[in-house]
Amino acid sequence: MKPVSLASATAILLTTVAPAFASGKAVECYRPYHTPPVYDTIYEQVMVKAPSHHYEYTPAIYGTEKVRVVVNPGGVSYRYVPPQYGYVKEKVIIEPGRKVARVIPAVTKTVYSKVKVSDGGYYWEWRIINGKRVLCKIKQKAHYKKVAQTVVIHPEQVVYEKLPPVYGYEKRKVLISEGYKEKVLIPAEYGYEQRQVLIEPERKRLVETAGIYETVSRQVKVADGHSGWERVAIPRHCR
Repeated sequence: MKPVSLASATAILLTTVAPAFASGKAVECYRPYHTPPVYDTIYEQVMVKAPSHHYEYTPAIYGTEKVRVVVNPGGVSYRYVPPQYGYVKEKVIIEPGRKVARVIPAVTKTVYSKVKVSDGGYYWEWRIINGKRVLCKIKQKAHYKKVAQTVVIHPEQVVYEKLPPVYGYEKRKVLISEGYKEKVLIPAEYGYEQRQVLIEPERKRLVETAGIYETVSRQVKVADGHSGWERVAIPRHCR
């Protein structure tokens, strides 16, 4: 049988449903169907550890020797005192206050009411009574059925919530004292000292580490699922 869409099948069913008190032979029958989505597994290589490099250092080797040096050359010198800085915390707005709309859905309920679908009345019918064929006037009662109706108890509403601003703190560098030059009078002085001399300079070596990869699997959708109605044939009921 050829499948039909859910909307088309619903329209057909609504137009072919007879009242509760009527009878007749079914012309067409439908049943719902659902085709699940199709998935497949794919494999791909991903990096679990990035390549890296670092340096290995071999420290320098020093020795000492005794030399005569000028401890203080004397005269006038100047010493520069660098500026002094500090940090302060300041309160700042990270996110300003705002209004957020929130929808409260409508509240509904289903009520049932009794409606008349046939007024009834009188009709004539031939009957056999006491062996005699007589024409009788027959009274037919009115026919009723229950009808469902959805009513709104509370309509949909939109309310607004006011969200306050979000604050945080940030650190800012500030100048505590400015730099300046200081005059220093130093007399000449001599002496001996053990001076450090370089025997072997520092060495460094670059060490590189290759990246590490692994093969991982993941599910991907290759076809969407489908839902709808398909026409069926039921012997002695539907063609």
